[in-house]
Amino acid sequence: MILLSLPPELLSAISIHLPPISRASLLSTSQAHRQSFEYIHYRQDAQAENPAALIWASENGRVETARKALAAISDGGGAHSIPRGVDGRGVLSLAAKGGHEGVLQLLLAMRGLDVNERDDHGQTPLSLSSFMGHTAVVALLLSVPGVNPDPVDNYGRSALSLAAEAGQMGVVELFLGIESVDFDSRDIDGQSPLWFAVGGGHMEVVNLLIGTGRADVGMRDREGNTPLSWAAWKGNPEMVSYLLGTEGVDPGSITTKGQTVLEIAAIAGNEEVVRLLLDTEGVDPVLCDTEGVEIDTNDDDHTSSLIFAANQGYEGVVRALLETGRVDGGHVDTNGDTAMAEALWHGHLGIVELLSDWEEARRLKESK
Repeated sequence: MILLSLPPELLSAISIHLPPISRASLLSTSQAHRQSFEYIHYRQDAQAENPAALIWASENGRVETARKALAAISDGGGAHSIPRGVDGRGVLSLAAKGGHEGVLQLLLAMRGLDVNERDDHGQTPLSLSSFMGHTAVVALLLSVPGVNPDPVDNYGRSALSLAAEAGQMGVVELFLGIESVDFDSRDIDGQSPLWFAVGGGHMEVVNLLIGTGRADVGMRDREGNTPLSWAAWKGNPEMVSYLLGTEGVDPGSITTKGQTVLEIAAIAGNEEVVRLLLDTEGVDPVLCDTEGVEIDTNDDDHTSSLIFAANQGYEGVVRALLETGRVDGGHVDTNGDTAMAEALWHGHLGIVELLSDWEEARRLKESK
């Protein structure tokens, strides 16, 4: 209690020499200490080289702490003294990422803060809250005059793209009525919001994006991959089936590496997806030699879907391909390998048996 009897000037001088954590501990020792030291603590924090109170309050959603820290900062000269947190994030970004609407409202009322502030990754408060799915915070930010509703980060990702990747349906719906938002934006790899929604398996978001008519279902990234080929690689039969039934989707598309959707599905080893593609009709006949998906397409190395599947031991995929009667089980790639050679080398005996049966059936057919 002797400490509390000292004049405020001396208490302030003593407090200056305490580290922030010690000042905070002193506040919690008693109500009397809090009444005497609280303002001093916040004022000195605001004047410190690395103020911490507002950063902590913004990150943890502490409205009262934020209010007191803002008051001390205002007394000490304004927003220029507010530091940044992890990844160079300002207090608006920290509050938005955490979904702390109450703190965010306090911050937005303070002059000098930039609602479009960017962190070290180029992401804004809207970008961060969109990815996290904080719908109320996103709505609040979109209502702020001067906010950029379609910010793009250092990797070319928009707020919509981030929301689509995370499957944040409520957030995506908020962007629907904003004409300036590009629903077909591309990141540095040429991938769109639809691409990321497909990859995440977010069917509702995919349906919503396609339904707007503002997303290109046939888009290709820098390597020529489409949403359909991405879904095939992910091994998502439901998504593949949905996209195959969508106008504008080309099941016969080929990547820059010469791989078809079927080949990608075979590499991924998903038998159900492979069978879906094998049952598909309407592929451009220029791209394939049969009506529907090209069965034995070769990539730049002339490695067929069958060889890929045999190499990886995907017995169900090999069986599905052989059952079509339209694959060349003896095809030789540029490395001199065949499906049989790959299966033998890797010890996939079930596939060896399948290929042996196919070869025997082929010989019998030719002998007749």
